[in-house]
Amino acid sequence: MHNTEKNFGRNIQAVQFNDEMSFNPDSHEPKRLEYYASRHYSGQGIQGSKKSYKDLVETFQIAILAKENFFPDEVLVHQFQYYDPIHNIPLGGKCRIITVEGLQEGAHRKAQEIAQKMKKAGRPLSEIEEYTGLSAEIIDKI
Repeated sequence: MHNTEKNFGRNIQAVQFNDEMSFNPDSHEPKRLEYYASRHYSGQGIQGSKKSYKDLVETFQIAILAKENFFPDEVLVHQFQYYDPIHNIPLGGKCRIITVEGLQEGAHRKAQEIAQKMKKAGRPLSEIEEYTGLSAEIIDKI
């Protein structure tokens, strides 16, 4: 999870994003993406009398799906957010899921970067393997 700030004129807003790569997304990938986006959005710690819902910051779940054409169209970048599909009314756009499909070139390098961060954070080897799709031998060399 990364936190940053965006400067819109004089209004500076905090933003958080979670980026990841999935080498072998399966049919449950959309549910997984929604789960993690929701978890990061709701995990902002707004409990207590000094916090309110207005303190929630924009949250982006960014997933690079190494499998070409994961979704049933030819578009490689998708952006999902919560809205009323019948009336096309959004909830305000504070939580988004962005997917990028079919990036085979450079995917291995990105996976190694993610594995290095996870390894430095003390994550278990099995979790790093599952998350990045890299073998234990490759992760040990990082």
